[in-house]
Amino acid sequence: MRARSRALAGAADWQALVSAGATVCPVLADVAEELCRLRNRFVRDVQGVVRRALRDRPEVVRRAVASLAEKYADHQLGNLRDVALALRVIGVYLCVVEARLDRCRCVRPMVREAAPDAVKAKLNEALPALPTP
Repeated sequence: MRARSRALAGAADWQALVSAGATVCPVLADVAEELCRLRNRFVRDVQGVVRRALRDRPEVVRRAVASLAEKYADHQLGNLRDVALALRVIGVYLCVVEARLDRCRCVRPMVREAAPDAVKAKLNEALPALPTP
């Protein structure tokens, strides 16, 4: 996860995020939430939307998120919702490194969205199917 995050954010911006640590998680969570609110709109300019969402945010977050969004756009890696998920993954990583997952604002929406399917899959995997006679 660290290597992919570093590649998406860029080495220098990734190091700046890591140095800032879990304190940037709430900012990443806010930006991700703002991007998710736009999910039903057709957006041609992912970078422009992200740039607007980054107004008044700390410089370290602006640079890293702008770099990530640029890579998503340049390589057609996904839409705004995918960028938001990537921001949350980075926020979770930063919180895990500092043992602050219990206060991580990025993990909550991920669990809320993925948990029902993940729990169902785990329950199905937990009990083996009996062979039919």
